[in-house]
Amino acid sequence: MLGIGQAEAARSLDRSAVRRLSWVTGVAAQLPVEDGSVDIVASSFVDQSLRSRIAALREAYRILRPGAAVAVVTWLANDLPFAPWRVSSELLDELHIVRPPSAETALFRSLPSAASLVRRAGFRDVHAASDVVEYQWTLDAFLHCAWESEEPEPLDSLDDDTRSRLDRLWQKRLGLLAEDELRYRDLVAYVTGERPA
Repeated sequence: MLGIGQAEAARSLDRSAVRRLSWVTGVAAQLPVEDGSVDIVASSFVDQSLRSRIAALREAYRILRPGAAVAVVTWLANDLPFAPWRVSSELLDELHIVRPPSAETALFRSLPSAASLVRRAGFRDVHAASDVVEYQWTLDAFLHCAWESEEPEPLDSLDDDTRSRLDRLWQKRLGLLAEDELRYRDLVAYVTGERPA
């Protein structure tokens, strides 16, 4: 991700802005950055995987200069169905393929709870909003994603016969879905706050 960020910065920013950027690797709750030295902290689709969101937000507070902002974008709990996930889960269960526990700890239950957490970390002028993210999958793209990233651990350990059977059944059952059922919709929370001056 750092490499992608560096390439995008080089492509889209002028040289003086690129020189102002620093690229470091760290853990959200223990960033290798000095107190009050950062202009903005942006967290994009990370919060749902953190063990302690409040620890990460307090760390963001620590490294931000007074008056600087934090911006969090993450999933918001909802009941929006996505047929390919249902079909995939049913098929994995049918073939007795055990999934590892999810890395996601918890989604924000509501916008007020998201805003409250950011305030508890010390931020002020907190705003929270939501929107729906949509993506139209194709069958081939969804299958590729499922094989390559969504379920790597259980799928990598399959013998060739089971893997071939899973692939055939996936294609057959997902192929029965209507185009609209391949449209992914999910709720996203956008939360911003400012470190008091």
